[in-house]
Order: sequence, then structure tokens, then C-alpha cells
Amino acid sequence: RGHRVVDGRGMLAHQGARAFTLWLGRPAPVDVMLTAI
Repeated sequence: RGHRVVDGRGMLAHQGARAFTLWLGRPAPVDVMLTAI
């Protein structure tokens, strides 16, 4: 019907990236994380 579907992978990757940065003190490789999921 032309409706857009959002599956949540972007949110998952960015939440994980935030946790990565908080734990390790350096920027997370979001592009790698998105590719992995």
C-alpha cells in the first residue's frame, strides 16, 4: 500500500553506540554496527 516500514535496527544501533561510548570513552563505529545487524 505504499506505507513505510521502520524495523528499529537504526534505533538499536544508535542505542548500542551510545552505550559503547559511555563504557569505552570513545566514539562507536556506527557504520560497522549498522552493517553487522
